[in-house]
Amino acid sequence: MDKSLKKYDKYIKNEIDNLEKADISKDELRQKAQDLLSCHEHAVRNFQHERLIHLIVTIFFAAMLIFSTSALFIEKSLNFFYINNLLAAIVAILFVVQIFYIRHYYLLENGTEKLYEQSKRLFDIIKK
Repeated sequence: MDKSLKKYDKYIKNEIDNLEKADISKDELRQKAQDLLSCHEHAVRNFQHERLIHLIVTIFFAAMLIFSTSALFIEKSLNFFYINNLLAAIVAILFVVQIFYIRHYYLLENGTEKLYEQSKRLFDIIKK
């Protein structure tokens, strides 16, 4: 998802730059900017939806990690060797997965924020 976000960001920046450099009438420029803004808003909504889904998954894995860690500490007091090792392995796996989910969500969040700047640029072109 991070690659498609970067690819789209590069694409929209290029399109906006081309609009700003275009030698066309103001009305035609506004119309093209509005069309591009419409498509851009649709893409931003899709990225926002993806961001929401990843937030829910990240929270779910965080809850599983907390639950597993709690179970590990409770189980340690009972001294069941095999269950302790199994829970420790589960906690380690969930911790690693959680780190990658947080990293991915961070990149998705910041990438989506960059797209808002492009929306502002398009609004500025339309207002001119």
